[in-house]
Amino acid sequence: MNRYITFLVMGAPGSGKGTQGKVIGTVPRFFHCACGEVFRSLDLRTPLGQQFIDYSSKGLLVPDDLTVELWRTKIEAQVQFKPGTRGCGIMLRTSEDLENSYYIRLEPQNHRMVFDAWPRVPADTLVNVDEGHMANLDRWIDLDPSVPIDLKVLVDRSTAVVYAGGRTAMCLRMYNLPAGRWGLFVDEGSARFRNIKVTAL
Repeated sequence: MNRYITFLVMGAPGSGKGTQGKVIGTVPRFFHCACGEVFRSLDLRTPLGQQFIDYSSKGLLVPDDLTVELWRTKIEAQVQFKPGTRGCGIMLRTSEDLENSYYIRLEPQNHRMVFDAWPRVPADTLVNVDEGHMANLDRWIDLDPSVPIDLKVLVDRSTAVVYAGGRTAMCLRMYNLPAGRWGLFVDEGSARFRNIKVTAL
């Protein structure tokens, strides 16, 4: 099992937790994650979002079991694209302004499934994934416009597994973006997403 050096900064509102966290986050191989920001990015229409509001509106801390649940999600969808489509797929941990995101992208013309991030990780930081950095990944997959593809993404904290069409799998690491929205996308073409389902594990 990999072990990571972790600093947990606690304190009253305005005591400087965020400031100190940002300073620590500038150290190479360290990342600053503010749990308050993660919870505030929740969709408040979801059961987990409602539970967060219930606690935070009373000035209470969110219990550990709900905090753990925040990082465990299953996303399912069936996608079918039209000929000539460049790419389509699922976005993970996307920022409100869409400037930061992970992408699970099907590329029909190249017959591959790709895991990518935007902005891209600098080439000099693309090292072995086991050492704690996200590297671009791809898998060959037979993609035919006439055949719908079932996508299933299982997210557990900074780790995810993607299953495509019941025959292709890819393991992912997501260290740089700890939270955000999820979404669907199409790049230069047309695709239809059906049977979309999101559940907490």
